[in-house]
Amino acid sequence: MAEEGEDGGGSESDEEVLSEVHLGCPPRFSGTYVSHFTFPFIPKEYLVDADDLANAKLISLDEDGDLVLARRRGNFTGSVCKLAVQHNITSSLPNVGLQVWMAALLLSDYLLHKSFISSDLNNITAVELGAGTGLAGVVLARVAKTVFLTDYGSEVLNNCAKNAHLSSSFFGFNEASIHVRELNWKDSWPPHTDTFQR
Repeated sequence: MAEEGEDGGGSESDEEVLSEVHLGCPPRFSGTYVSHFTFPFIPKEYLVDADDLANAKLISLDEDGDLVLARRRGNFTGSVCKLAVQHNITSSLPNVGLQVWMAALLLSDYLLHKSFISSDLNNITAVELGAGTGLAGVVLARVAKTVFLTDYGSEVLNNCAKNAHLSSSFFGFNEASIHVRELNWKDSWPPHTDTFQR
């Protein structure tokens, strides 16, 4: 990564990063976009048992090297959960929290899976560190008592708050159960009272 200096190279904030998630985006689109992510509500009989998965000792990857989540095959015709997420297709390195990352999709799918097969997540208070767009925290808010979405920078935090609002109508949770807060790991603890709050 080039630092601004004698060589005339750009700074970290000038370098653009392309998101790995372009769901439904128009070709050559580079701004802010609202994608609709669909997660199936899968009945227990269609889910792979953890013991079966451990015994199989198989990890399946797609052609891009991303993890494929194992599910039992069948003619599933159940309902789905849709979430609207505002995100950027490109961003500067300091603002990569404006993008949706594959890890957030994987974690969201896991949280939905876990919420359907157990009550372990019901009524918990959770903190998501580096929430970015807030996708995983919004999914968790479906069953959690309170979720704190934390990240750094007003642009990322405002986008995260926007996504909590967008998805509350799709997902049927109380928007008041989500709190967006700034958390800079370089600052001393406890944080100042004038930090970002929604």
